[in-house]
Amino acid sequence: IISSSAAGGITISSYSNNNILNNNLFASGTSVGITLSASTNNTFMNNTATSNTSVGIILQASSTNNTFINQTARTLGASGANRYAIYISFSNNTLFRDCENISGATGDVYYENIPSINNTFINCSYNSAKETVQGTGSYLVRKWYYQAYVNYSNGTIASGANVTAYNTTGLLQFTELTNSSGWIQRKEIIEYNNAAGTRS
Repeated sequence: IISSSAAGGITISSYSNNNILNNNLFASGTSVGITLSASTNNTFMNNTATSNTSVGIILQASSTNNTFINQTARTLGASGANRYAIYISFSNNTLFRDCENISGATGDVYYENIPSINNTFINCSYNSAKETVQGTGSYLVRKWYYQAYVNYSNGTIASGANVTAYNTTGLLQFTELTNSSGWIQRKEIIEYNNAAGTRS
């Protein structure tokens, strides 16, 4: 448990290949819960990053290939400027998976007007109306888990049934046979790409 009124919870600057696990980080002043700056290949798992009046997590200065699993990022209070759960500036290839809580008073996910690419949120619930992606060339990917089950009209399991899925533009996404229990393997499917504020 780390609580700070000035320096923030954890800051990693120009370091790589760290595993940060099972921490409760609370920034009680105007500081940030987790800051990554020019850092790569770091893994955060089961952490809570809370800021009283600032940002839960900041990724900046070309931080790349970082992973957050079972992450909570939030700000307290119902109002105030620049209270973002996750703030991304010139940082790429970040993976957020199985988020616990992403909620900011000003915004849940915010891209500064500097290009950031291929930051992906998988199975992460947050308010899409509080998502801002800006900067020419910037994009964010939102994905969810999907698993199909097939049975016959009489309720019998359909083993070896072919499941074929297409996206909204008609492009093939996957084809797979069900197993002996009638299920296909769990997939990750795209809800949308947000490219500089345009969702598709």
